[in-house]
Amino acid sequence: MHGQSSSLHDSLRHLLTYFQQNVKDEKLRQAVKEAQVIYTNDAIDDSLSEKLLKVDNMLLNTEQTDQHMIASYTETLVQIFEDLPPKKEHMVYTASLDNLAQLYYNLGQYGRALPLFQQVLDIKKKVLGEKHLDYATSLDNLAHLYRRLGQYDKTLPLYEQALDIRKNILGEKHLDYATSLDNLAHLYRRLAQYDNALPLFLKALAVRKELLGERHPDYATVLNNLGHLYRERGEFNNALTLYQQALDIRKEVYGTRSGIYSSSLKNVALVYYKMGQYDKALPLFQQVLAINKKISGEEHPSYAGSLYSLANLYQNTCQYEKALPLYQQALAIKKKILGEEHPDYIDILNALGTLYVSLDNIDTATALISKASNNTLRYLQQTYSILSEQEKIRLLKTKTSQFCLLPSFLFSQHVKNPSHVNQLYTNELSLKAMVLKDQQNVLIQQFRKS
Repeated sequence: MHGQSSSLHDSLRHLLTYFQQNVKDEKLRQAVKEAQVIYTNDAIDDSLSEKLLKVDNMLLNTEQTDQHMIASYTETLVQIFEDLPPKKEHMVYTASLDNLAQLYYNLGQYGRALPLFQQVLDIKKKVLGEKHLDYATSLDNLAHLYRRLGQYDKTLPLYEQALDIRKNILGEKHLDYATSLDNLAHLYRRLAQYDNALPLFLKALAVRKELLGERHPDYATVLNNLGHLYRERGEFNNALTLYQQALDIRKEVYGTRSGIYSSSLKNVALVYYKMGQYDKALPLFQQVLAINKKISGEEHPSYAGSLYSLANLYQNTCQYEKALPLYQQALAIKKKILGEEHPDYIDILNALGTLYVSLDNIDTATALISKASNNTLRYLQQTYSILSEQEKIRLLKTKTSQFCLLPSFLFSQHVKNPSHVNQLYTNELSLKAMVLKDQQNVLIQQFRKS
């Protein structure tokens, strides 16, 4: 047993009470109750730590509860577990740290996730060694983050190391080995190296076909991945064929009222959307929205995504009055779950602002586009410094349109509101200062190395 600060334990008990009262998942509520029953004092034994960690694991996989409350629970759990002997090496502590890193990753807080993933990897390397499957999993987690950050030179060796571990321990006829192949293929796909990605996807498909057969949902997943590759290459007919095959399998396995079926249906709809076949895309997007509403409720990210997709279609077909309430509802959900600085929230702000231009509501459009520009700057300030040089360039190119949108809009609409003009100058100066400071830090590091 190990005593801890009473304030930490009180906070954790309050959070358990909150989840007991607010979550809808019966299995999660039961897990919370089991932890509460034995959490009667400020001492942590193996039984209690396992139950608290079980709650943490389940919270990580739910999106129906306030993510900030989940973060508070996981952060508190890490603090409580860190002194368990051996200090900062106990596997329960490592698991909670891993969960916290994953949560930050899911929330787009990559700067906070990175050192935690690195710490978990270091602990597993010391405790388990570099030839352990759990170590391979942590290699993948860190690689996923580097891939998201665009640090591909760091991503590739991690994926390759994880693949080598699984190949040596499990062999090439194992599903985890196929997953490693998928990871490498996704990286090459991200780099637009489709000729490198395609054979890896096909090999992963062959492994799953041999082990699982052609009607298994995991086989459908690889079909889906191949569909993404062809869609990105602009080969929409090939993508459509693969998406429809995956959809057929998932319909057979999961039925038509499941999230995974809904996801496949959305892929088919997106291809029709890309092909400009809006009459075919519309009923599919509507079906996706209805499914997600029924299975996830109206405060779930997948439901918000469905609203956004349908709103985009209505806007592109000039059905502005239908698009407006969908954008507004999606915006409210994203704000509640992800916060106002998340790229998804900012994308909807811009779309909504553009819609208001079409509706001749210039004041509202100005406020939304201005807010989107300001939030984008804050997002860049949080993430820019940890990106690779390649990804910094890519990110700036991607976000430059955001900073060009505001001045272009103010000029074209003859908006002379001093507050908006001042924000425009502030954003420009802040963006340049951020880039210059980062370049200065790079030069300082290079000077120190030399």
